Amino acid sequence: MWNGPVEIDYQFIDGEERFVAVGMTGAGRFLAIIWTDREGLIRVVTAFDSPDDDQAVYLSERGL
Repeated sequence: MWNGPVEIDYQFIDGEERFVAVGMTGAGRFLAIIWTDREGLIRVVTAFDSPDDDQAVYLSERGL
């Protein structure tokens, strides 16, 4: 998918793995999503407008 998320960071918080990904919506909005895997289910911890430097990483990874 051309606007699929790109994992940019990994954190270990309170004994839980958390992943940070940046993606772009169909409308062109960049979102940062922090998520974890709990017993085989994906749980979104939070999501917010991504910072400019994360957007740059996303664009670079996508070759844009």
